[in-house]
Order: sequence, then structure tokens, then C-alpha cells
Amino acid sequence: MPVKLILLEEPQVIIQTNIISRTSSGSHCPPLLEDRKQINNTANKYFYTIKLDKKYNESMGIAFFNTQQKLTRKKELVLVDINNNGNTETSSTCTTSEGIKFILSENSGNKKTTVWEDYYYLGYDLTPTCTD
Repeated sequence: MPVKLILLEEPQVIIQTNIISRTSSGSHCPPLLEDRKQINNTANKYFYTIKLDKKYNESMGIAFFNTQQKLTRKKELVLVDINNNGNTETSSTCTTSEGIKFILSENSGNKKTTVWEDYYYLGYDLTPTCTD
């Protein structure tokens, strides 16, 4: 199955690739390592093995499945209009005290509205950068 990825690097990277399989093992999926599996593996979350260049093995990103939306670059960011309303969304991350928050925000003029967010528990202490 084809998938579009926004890798949340600096600058962000656009990748089109394919899903190899769904996974439930921490051997190929760090969110499912034993020390964090219980928190990360919740309802409506799915983990997949994807075909990816080795240089991106440690990257984190947001995947778009079965989408016709075009991913475009503007400076360091990737833009997408997931709900086809004419306003673009941008992806970002911030850290909490023990994990990473993934955020997809809609940009409408000077206003940003969160349209989706999720959390990845890492299992160790971090310096928080999230402001909310």
C-alpha cells in the first residue's frame, strides 16, 4: 500500500514509499519496545513496517494513507491540505517530560488550529518544549 510521509527533520522531508506490513513487535518499531509498548499501543493506533532508506531509520514523521493530497515544500516546512478546505496544514513536534507530541495544525491567515495530535511515550526524561 502506498504511503506519503512527512519526516519531521530540519528541513522536513517528503517521502513516498510503501507499507511492508503491520507490526506489533518492538524489534522493528521503537514505540513498541517493552518499556513503552503499554502506553503507545492504544486503541486506534497502528504501527507499520515501511520501506525506507537507511539514512532515515531514526527519523520520526507523520504518514498519510490513501490520500490524493499533494505535499509541497515552503522553506523548511511541508504543507498539505488534508481536508480540502483551501487552508494548508503543517506538521510539528514538541517534547513533554517523557515523550514527543506530534501536531498537525491548520493555517488560516494568522490563526493556527490543531486538527490532529498524538503522543509517543519514550520512557525517559526530557526537557519539555511544549507550551500547552
